[in-house]
Amino acid sequence: MSTRDLNYSDRRARMTARHDLATGLVIVALAIFLFVESLSIPVDPEEPGLSSRFFPQSICGLMALLGTILAFNGARGRAAPDDKTTFAGSVFVRKVLPLSALSFAYVWLFQLFGYTTATLITLYIASYLFGVRGKALALLSPIMSLLFYYLFFGLMGVFEPPAEIFDVMVYLKGL
Repeated sequence: MSTRDLNYSDRRARMTARHDLATGLVIVALAIFLFVESLSIPVDPEEPGLSSRFFPQSICGLMALLGTILAFNGARGRAAPDDKTTFAGSVFVRKVLPLSALSFAYVWLFQLFGYTTATLITLYIASYLFGVRGKALALLSPIMSLLFYYLFFGLMGVFEPPAEIFDVMVYLKGL
């Protein structure tokens, strides 16, 4: 490896470390903001088990921890030795933008059709975007939708808002 390659590699590592520092700080700030916002989630102190705040606050805590680690390593000028990441605009347009639009569509579908139908539809689309095909695509969405439903509404006791148009769980609960 020549000196020129080493200098390029060193410059690239420093640039990646600066990006890690900035990204880590943004993640920590976002985690703090979301944690503070989660305090407005109503909690019934009489209800046993995990409250409806537990899951969002746990995610915020994990985000803050990982963001702090990323920022700390970035501040020290450390990056993964073989990190050769670059921004690929075509990947952003093909995968990130559709996934972002899908997240907004999920919230809209959730209000109209309830949790199960909205999750089933968006998981199919997200799985397809990530390259899942065949039997896995056919099985992943229904299994994960029902598993998440049981986790949130069964185990955690989260309140399920009613659907405005059609909620399949009304019919499934009667079985």
